[in-house]
Amino acid sequence: MIKVLFPFHAAAWKASSEPIQQMLQEPDTVRKEELTAIWRDKTQTQLNTISITSALFGGVIATSFSWPVFSRLSPSNSSTVLALWYSALILVLTSIAASAQQSVALTRLGSHPHGLEKIRKLLGKSSSSRNTEPSKLQLVVWQAPLSLLNFSVVVFTIGLAILIWSSVSPAWTGDDIKVSNFAG
Repeated sequence: MIKVLFPFHAAAWKASSEPIQQMLQEPDTVRKEELTAIWRDKTQTQLNTISITSALFGGVIATSFSWPVFSRLSPSNSSTVLALWYSALILVLTSIAASAQQSVALTRLGSHPHGLEKIRKLLGKSSSSRNTEPSKLQLVVWQAPLSLLNFSVVVFTIGLAILIWSSVSPAWTGDDIKVSNFAG
């Protein structure tokens, strides 16, 4: 059902889990180390991109609080928009913190003599067939910064839509609206 409703989300989940599964199940030790190093480096690049994007988007959210249009909104609409935008700001700040924490963890593991092995142990769980499978919890944890950023964008956009609708709807439904009937 999720694959049908959210095909891009399902594709992103598969794209993030397949490299982990491949490195965990690789029989050749040298190739396993190589795949783990590639995953670590690519994940650090992704986390840096998420950190920068989240910081920029956090700035957009923070500056939107100063827009003068709030003085023209009703208190209920203003409160709704502000609640959504504060929520978006909290989500994007959490995304920054999570991506920074994960990036630091990967850097520290990269400097450890057995860091690549520790990464594989962290990401995998043993299954009954003696193969190591990716831990679903770890897959969720490593997708959390991007998911938080995406959810922040959605929440901010909903608030923006309410702001725009509240700003223009009085012109369509206010006291000055006239209805005319043409009969032919």
